[in-house]
Amino acid sequence: MSAQESTTQELDDLRVLLTEVVDQLGPVAVTTALRDCDDTIVDFRYDYVNPAFCQTVGESAEALLGNRLLELYPSHVELGLFDAYCDVVDTGEPFVSELPWFDERNVQAYLEVRVTRFRDGYLMSGQDITARRMAEQAQRMLDTTLHADLPRTAEPQQPTTHVEPAETRPALASAVDVWCRSTGRWVSGFRVEGHLGDGSVLVRRTTDRDALPESFPQTSVRPAQRRASTGW
Repeated sequence: MSAQESTTQELDDLRVLLTEVVDQLGPVAVTTALRDCDDTIVDFRYDYVNPAFCQTVGESAEALLGNRLLELYPSHVELGLFDAYCDVVDTGEPFVSELPWFDERNVQAYLEVRVTRFRDGYLMSGQDITARRMAEQAQRMLDTTLHADLPRTAEPQQPTTHVEPAETRPALASAVDVWCRSTGRWVSGFRVEGHLGDGSVLVRRTTDRDALPESFPQTSVRPAQRRASTGW
């Protein structure tokens, strides 16, 4: 093997190694800042995305590379993320945050991200923390609901692990009851907001439209049962 061939092989091996390292970091994206004539950042262009990033956002690399961040995800402006990314590029200070519920294009998740300056742009790495956040919020919401719904003199029922399976997938905007494992009872007053890829159901308390939707297994959600005293 010639020296040139040896160098080429070493570079190929290094590229493979770096690719494997980057893939271990979870979702990773690299962008370049797009500036106007006054050198003000007006957008970012995707220059690199790894397979984990594509999976997280539900897009192919071809659909992202060379395209603009704000054309794909315009809500980054109102969420304050675009300004945060600009600050990273201008100051060099990293931005680490847990993004709020993000629902745009193919993305429907809670994300934990770290953004650092890279050349004249930024490098983003992160992870999908939807399952953890949904579980935490679902338990908090049920605890609050049960505390408000139960009469002060009533004794809670004994917990049970038995849950009747849902007969059909609940339709969007339909009224549903949610099973609370800690008290072994169905809780009413929820509305279906969506469905996740793992089969779980996104529901929201009907009396609090500003609350974030919460995720429950389909077996823990049933069509709302009519009650003689309150209607639903």
